[in-house]
Amino acid sequence: MPSNLYFGHGEAWLGIRNASGQVTEFAISLPQINSLSIELTRETIEHVSKRTAVAGKDLKVTRMVGASGKMSCSTHTKELLAQYLYGEVVAVSGGAFTANANVFPSGITSGQILPLPNNRTHVSSLVITDSAGAPATLALGTNYEIVDPDAGLIKFLNITGFTQPFKAAGTEAPGANVSVLTRRVLERWLRFKGINIANDDKIVVVDLYRCQFEPASDWKLLNDGSDVNSYELNFEALIDPTKPATDPLGQYGRYRELS
Repeated sequence: MPSNLYFGHGEAWLGIRNASGQVTEFAISLPQINSLSIELTRETIEHVSKRTAVAGKDLKVTRMVGASGKMSCSTHTKELLAQYLYGEVVAVSGGAFTANANVFPSGITSGQILPLPNNRTHVSSLVITDSAGAPATLALGTNYEIVDPDAGLIKFLNITGFTQPFKAAGTEAPGANVSVLTRRVLERWLRFKGINIANDDKIVVVDLYRCQFEPASDWKLLNDGSDVNSYELNFEALIDPTKPATDPLGQYGRYRELS
């Protein structure tokens, strides 16, 4: 039944803006938002008159306004992880890699655990050879063991009689890398579709034109308890200079609901 109360559910999208201030693509979906809140701020200048025995404030005027927000999100994709970590998604093509381009450092001793050259992970069909004129192949289980093929870790065992440096050939699975803290600024258009379940599931839409996000405040890699990861994100809404100050919808954002 319709009411004048609000209790919100919903989802959001993050858009990429062009130089004209238009969204070119809502490239990141946020279907699993735990919370989203906006805080509006106002900075004023004031004057106190002391011309009488009892001083009194005779001026208070707004000098600056602003908006900031907090969002908690459980969605975990490589695109969102790049958002959380201030990074970029870089594709890993995978496929076969050759020995000559994947050389271990020299001076390896028995018992050492090393990463595969070029930090390759998720590998299969691994073959390790030495640098003799007619390269000798190291035997799995005798000269080396694969500690973890997904982590790309090799332990060298008995390597007496081989010519270093060793070389690795094999196959790496395709995938994606996400860099960490490679951005200085991360700005998105935020669109939120809200469902007011206290008012007959009325749909509302909120747009914030320029949200400058901070990196996630926490990144859990090993979990306990029964909850999935939740990423806490803070952002500040900035003025959109492509919209005139006289625009009836303003320069920060808009709230839209059905009649």
